[in-house]
Amino acid sequence: MRGFAFRDASKPTYARRFALCPRAPDDYPRRHMVRAHGFTLIEVLVALVVFAFGVLGLAAETVALTRLLARAQRAARVTAAAVARLERLRAGACAVRQDGTETLSRGSATLATLQWTWSGAGDSTYQVRVVAFPELPTGPRARAESLSAVLTCRR
Repeated sequence: MRGFAFRDASKPTYARRFALCPRAPDDYPRRHMVRAHGFTLIEVLVALVVFAFGVLGLAAETVALTRLLARAQRAARVTAAAVARLERLRAGACAVRQDGTETLSRGSATLATLQWTWSGAGDSTYQVRVVAFPELPTGPRARAESLSAVLTCRR
């Protein structure tokens, strides 16, 4: 066995000198040179720290994805409401053309503010533009989305 220094059997050890545990001279070095199986405490602690960082990263990513999903759902609701408003304006375009504002809410939370404006594009042609200003629960406003349509009224 390379790497291990054997004790000289001719020199007495403490145990053999005082007869605390009588042994054969060859028994002591070989029995204690066998490598123990398993992990050390330091290895286990390092593995636990690495695992804890991984779990924390996974939890943070889950929170971020949940926020993004909620924001996407709000944006889908706002876009659907803006499209519905544009269709209502298109249906009554030849009769009444007034600028206006509408607040979209779900429960007690305000989702967005819709604003629409009319402009004359030419001979019996009008353009309506609907702009949605989303409201976020925290932080700055999100980017405004706009929808527009050109309508022709026949007399």
